[in-house]
Amino acid sequence: MAVPITNVGMDSIQTEFGGTNPISMDEYYAGGANVPSGTQSPVDPSPVPTSGAITIGEFRGCSKVTFPPNGGGISTTASNSPGFTTNVFANLHADGTITYGGGGTGGGTIITHSTYTSWATPSGGANDYSSIYTLYVTSVVHAGGGGSWNPTTTGPNGPGGTFSGTCGPGQSNTVDYTVEVRKVSDSSVVANFTVSLNMDNT
Repeated sequence: MAVPITNVGMDSIQTEFGGTNPISMDEYYAGGANVPSGTQSPVDPSPVPTSGAITIGEFRGCSKVTFPPNGGGISTTASNSPGFTTNVFANLHADGTITYGGGGTGGGTIITHSTYTSWATPSGGANDYSSIYTLYVTSVVHAGGGGSWNPTTTGPNGPGGTFSGTCGPGQSNTVDYTVEVRKVSDSSVVANFTVSLNMDNT
C-alpha cells in the first residue's frame, strides 16, 4: 500500500509504483511513467524529484495513490423548471469511489456530473484508505463566508463523506466544498480539491 518507512529497497519502490527489470532509479522521476507528479514522502520535506539526482530514501512512505488535481474538482448539477425543487449529492466513499445522485419534484429534473468516478486512485474494495487518509472539509455557500475545517465522519478515521444540497422553486443555489486530504499518521496535507453542488430552478 506504500513504500516502507524503514528498510527501503528498490524492490519496494517497484512494488508500489511498477516498472521494469532490471530496476533503475531513472524510472521513478515524479511526473514520469510510474510516479505521479507531486509525489512526496511523509518523512522527507522535498517532493520526489522530476529530474537530476534521485535517491531511494526520498521514497520512504510514498504511495502511488492519486487525487483530483489541486484546485480542480468534483461537481454535480441539477436543474428543473421554476415551479419545482431539486436536490443533488456526491458521496465520496471510504474505498475511494464516488457516486452521484439527486432528484426533484415534477419529474423534470436533469442531473449531470463531472467525469470523476473516484476521489482516490486506485480505488476499489481491496484498497482501504480509512487507515491512511482523513478528509477535512470547509464550505462556502453562495460564494460568501467561509467555514471552519472539520473532519468528515464516514469510516473509522473519517475518509469519504456525503455532500448534498437542496434548492427551492424559482431559486438557484451553489455550495462549494474545499476538501483537504490529510495523512492520518502526521496530519500532513497531501492534496486538496473541490466538491461543487449546483442547483438551478430558474
